Amino acid sequence: MKYYCKELFVRKSVRMTAGEKARDDVDAILETTGYTGLPVYYPEENESRNPFVKLVNQIKIFNSLRTSCAPLKNGDSYVVQFPLKQSSVLYHFLIRRLHAKGVHYIALIHDLETLRSGRQKSTGMLRKIKMKIVELAVLKSADKIIVHNEHMMDCLAATGVDKKKMVPLGIFDYLLPNFDPSQRRGKTSKKKPVIIAGNLQPKKADYAYNLPTNCDFNLYGVDYGGRLHGSSKYFGAFPSDKIPYVMEGSFGLVWDGRLAETCSDVYGDYLRINCPHKTSLYLVSGIPVAIWSQAAQADFVRKNKVGIVVDSLYDLYGAIYRVSDEEYAQMRENAERISERLREGWYTREALRRCE
Repeated sequence: MKYYCKELFVRKSVRMTAGEKARDDVDAILETTGYTGLPVYYPEENESRNPFVKLVNQIKIFNSLRTSCAPLKNGDSYVVQFPLKQSSVLYHFLIRRLHAKGVHYIALIHDLETLRSGRQKSTGMLRKIKMKIVELAVLKSADKIIVHNEHMMDCLAATGVDKKKMVPLGIFDYLLPNFDPSQRRGKTSKKKPVIIAGNLQPKKADYAYNLPTNCDFNLYGVDYGGRLHGSSKYFGAFPSDKIPYVMEGSFGLVWDGRLAETCSDVYGDYLRINCPHKTSLYLVSGIPVAIWSQAAQADFVRKNKVGIVVDSLYDLYGAIYRVSDEEYAQMRENAERISERLREGWYTREALRRCE
């Protein structure tokens, strides 16, 4: 039998899913691929700093996970979106029990703090140790690991995780039931501004507050408080199933960190190994991508000819200018081809097939 971990929060007698767009899409793909959800009911989140309360909460989380896994038996496959929304320092002990029962454990990685903040000098030693217990100990015990790409494979292998266990995803799917491409007619053109979509808080996207003045931008997302020049505009935030119909522009920008000159700091450096969900958002909308040249997903953009790569945002205007109308039309056509796969969950299904 094939199962997956269906995470739920319990708050005031209401059970709520513990996901967001990427996680919810994986759940939906698993359901339609023959996997049965084993619900794990997390207790209401507790922000107390009291060590005893923290310990009690850890035990509650572990017991919820153990109860959820009780039906698993020899020969079953079990997919977990990793890391769990509620982490447990005891979780790797549960994985060992599953191994002893003959359960095939598959971890599908979303984000790893071990490879993000864990590689920063500013991160404290105790936090790094906790990351290794919560994340690496589990991954080393997994039978298969769906990683973002080959760059993440290499980084995990350097920590001692067996590279033979890993299967690269390539890009996150973006399900859009009943998508109507005609609603995007006239919204994508080489002559339009560059799109910036996502979290626009300064700590995550400080570069968006110091954009080059030789290029116009259309911004979509939460918490933008900067001043824009020329024809650049901020349009506010939209739900994940609505924004593909709303965005207007030439290229969708994949960038992170403090600087416009290069991707930097924790979030910018993380682009070297991860597959940002915003890449999927742009491509599912049929919009070509502009991405940092050193980002891991620049490989995907080059291979599939769905955009341009730049070293700096100050190179963006020139890079777009050098794209001929014929080349841009081909990029759009390729993006629309990728869009079909993303909407159907093709990449996740293919990775699962390779794991099985």
